[in-house]
Amino acid sequence: MGKDYYCILGVDRSATECQIRKAYRTKALQFHPDKNQTPDAEENFKEISEAYDVLGDPEKRRIFDRCGEEGLKRGGGSGPGRPGCGPGYSFNMNPMDMFESLFGSSDRFHEIMSECQYGEGFPESFCQRMGSALGSGGSSFFSNCPVFGRKDSPINKDIFVGLHDLYLGCKKKLKVKSTEFGCDGKPRRVCEKVVEIEVKPGWKDGTKVTFPELGDKRPGRVAADIIFQIKQNPHPHLQRCGNNLYHKVKISLKKSLLGFSMEIPMVDGTSLPLSLDGVITPCYQHRFRGRGMPLAKTPSEFGDFIVCFEVCFPEALSEQCRKALEGLPD
Repeated sequence: MGKDYYCILGVDRSATECQIRKAYRTKALQFHPDKNQTPDAEENFKEISEAYDVLGDPEKRRIFDRCGEEGLKRGGGSGPGRPGCGPGYSFNMNPMDMFESLFGSSDRFHEIMSECQYGEGFPESFCQRMGSALGSGGSSFFSNCPVFGRKDSPINKDIFVGLHDLYLGCKKKLKVKSTEFGCDGKPRRVCEKVVEIEVKPGWKDGTKVTFPELGDKRPGRVAADIIFQIKQNPHPHLQRCGNNLYHKVKISLKKSLLGFSMEIPMVDGTSLPLSLDGVITPCYQHRFRGRGMPLAKTPSEFGDFIVCFEVCFPEALSEQCRKALEGLPD
């Protein structure tokens, strides 16, 4: 079996030129003999350089994909006794010179570290490996680098929920789209994912649910969290204040003086009878204890349902009503 240059660089066979170059840079930094003192570092560095020399050249890569390493070194022949159509390949470059020519600096690490400082960046796991390989100075450099492992700012989205669903609880399925960018800054593909939010009974307006790292993906950066914030839809006749529910009822002056009976609709769709005798003042409130919203942390407990009354005074009085009222004590 010949060498698998894709495996050496740790890339797929479908890898782009940009991905291959980045993989070479990462591996070369990891095994560079100036910094890596392990016995096999120099041989690994040479093998990595050879892999990039082949895969970074479209013609050599084409022959390698078709014929493998042995066929490449025979000049494109596909098997024993089948000579290639050109001179065989052999890696004769100095790996150090190759590394330096690619990154354009006499200090083989200066250029790459500068790229980190100016925003190109590498994955966080690579920074951690390089920090260890370079010793205390390198560790300090990579740990303080503002680019490696930087996380994008969170993305906030609203999710609108009715009061009825906040009372009973429900599940919401939402489609999340994110874009994956290449190292050239151009979008490569759009990904879609369906996430499910379990709305708990008693959740309030403003409750947040976080899905970590579902934002756009960029090389060398950590994807943003997506934060969904609960927004309560207005209810036609109920208002919420904390765990209590308020229901306003308009009554006539006659009912406020003589009393009345009626059905009060609850948030869960049921209703409760309400009968009041005697005088009802405009500030009076009738409280149904334990018929409000469930408490999010202890859903077996509930707030109160409070009925508020608004007394509607007549715009004018008939003569008969006036005489009747005049007979009342002050």
